[in-house]
Amino acid sequence: MKAIAKLTLAVIFFLFLATPAHADFAQAYNDYQYQYKLYNDYYSEFTVAKVTYQTYGTFASQAELLKKFQQVLTQRNRVVSSYLDLLQEKLFITQEIENRDIDAYSQIRKDTKTWLENNQIRVNNATALGDLNRISDEFRSFYPQTQRRIRQVIAKIVLTHGLVLHKKMDQLFSTTEDLIRTIGQSGENITDIQRAFIQIKTKKDLYEEKYAQAKETLFPNDSYTSADINVYAGQLRLIEAGQYAIETVNQLLEVIKYITG
Repeated sequence: MKAIAKLTLAVIFFLFLATPAHADFAQAYNDYQYQYKLYNDYYSEFTVAKVTYQTYGTFASQAELLKKFQQVLTQRNRVVSSYLDLLQEKLFITQEIENRDIDAYSQIRKDTKTWLENNQIRVNNATALGDLNRISDEFRSFYPQTQRRIRQVIAKIVLTHGLVLHKKMDQLFSTTEDLIRTIGQSGENITDIQRAFIQIKTKKDLYEEKYAQAKETLFPNDSYTSADINVYAGQLRLIEAGQYAIETVNQLLEVIKYITG
């Protein structure tokens, strides 16, 4: 019989960093972890059953393999379904995400779940290993399309996280700039403050550069439907940008404290 490729769902770690307390998200995350653990367990059992059947070729080992094969395909569908639920909950609690993005993903989730339900009916009704091989092949043909669409959603969430930080930093930068302008108009010597502010602006410019690189990596040529999205690389760029943002914010706060006492 054919080998089935083990399902790998890389839940990008940004999903769980700096996530506010949210019961529905936590429940979805715990469910995903549970379903994925079961999938790994069932896959291990399936692998043992496959080796046993290939070694002995008995009717009993064939029946056991059929059972384990159905089990692992069923659990694979459950993992994907729980993964889709997890992403939806993440969208709901992501600041600045647009309603049209939530609506678009809801349709992806609905279409994928409908396909999984139909696939599951075929898994349940299968009576031969050949049937399950064909059903598994159908999944492997279908899922990459869904994966591409999911990557686009994840990339949008990642970029939105960066946008929220971007806006907060801009607000603080503007506040500091206004304070410096005000005390400058009062006739007070602000040479040292201005020098520090120029250095902060240089740091902010480095942030802007990294943020632009992240956006280009996530959405090449401003295409929000590109198949070339590299979420992991884009996330690394945003982490680099985030370091500059943190340094910028801390230095801005120091200047504000110095001015206001």
